[in-house]
Amino acid sequence: MKRIIPAVIILFIVIFSYIGSYIYINNVCDTVEEKIGNCLNEYKKEGIATNSTKKLNDYWDKKEKILSIFVNHELIDKIEVSISNMNLHSNFEENTMFYESCDTVKMLLHQVKEDTRISAHSVF
Repeated sequence: MKRIIPAVIILFIVIFSYIGSYIYINNVCDTVEEKIGNCLNEYKKEGIATNSTKKLNDYWDKKEKILSIFVNHELIDKIEVSISNMNLHSNFEENTMFYESCDTVKMLLHQVKEDTRISAHSVF
């Protein structure tokens, strides 16, 4: 009986930390997707999206350190490279590389969400 109480406490700590990380990861991914939408809108209107991509890059720089605790570092690095490509290509008009970088970031964010979703694969 002495071991059951600490085991239950540890179980609750693990469950609450998993739920907290899941919520945090989804909020960050949703915010990044929203900022990508802002970048796309600015790019379509003005032909460049320097301001929006700068804001996106700054936001990602703040959040990537905490995300690297929960998410595979390789995915974080790929997202960072794609955001840097977006930032680089946002200065040129009619550049398909900007759109491809946006799509790559969206795809990688979707992969992050899928990897953190509760499933038999993520539990075991």
